[in-house]
Amino acid sequence: MKFGPGWLDPFERSPSSLRFELGGELFPNQTQPVARFSQAYDRARAVADHVFASSSRLVGVVLWFDDDAGLAGQPRPPGLVSLRAAGFETGAPIATWDEVPPWLRDVEDEDVAGHWAAYDLSRRDQRDVLLWCAISDEMSIGPDAAVTSYIVDPDANLALHVYDDRGMDLIGLTPDTVRDAYGRFDGWLLDYDRPRMRRIFETSAG
Repeated sequence: MKFGPGWLDPFERSPSSLRFELGGELFPNQTQPVARFSQAYDRARAVADHVFASSSRLVGVVLWFDDDAGLAGQPRPPGLVSLRAAGFETGAPIATWDEVPPWLRDVEDEDVAGHWAAYDLSRRDQRDVLLWCAISDEMSIGPDAAVTSYIVDPDANLALHVYDDRGMDLIGLTPDTVRDAYGRFDGWLLDYDRPRMRRIFETSAG
């Protein structure tokens, strides 16, 4: 797998994805942010530990924009600056490029190129910084960073993406890549998306 413009497109097109519920409905963000964050972070790490247990290499891909505003509309520090302050080592990327992310390409007045960087993620603590900042980004918990991140096993063609405290996607290019996680973490799958996941991972089994 080559990291650069278009690297995400095969994952965006793939139907072989699992959608997990992280924060859930038991702990509201406004009244129980610590409990909500703790559950989301624990779930994200548990899934990552399992699906990447035998990975020989991992890559963290980070996207950020120059003028990302927070929920209150106020300017925020550049995402990579905040990520570095949270303990992520940003000094030696294995690739960098600028590209409009797939979900903004057809949005009028929003098709702005973002900055992308790929990093070696062989250390678990670096992986956990990405998970933490993805979950805390829209919560009253710090540190946080205005970035979008992916944890990728380029040999297995597998990508993990926490989109915020609500949930997380695990994406493979074939159903077999993520089928084990479908069964193992059934209790954490998003109920709304279960019919789609059932069609893919149960009808294609065997």
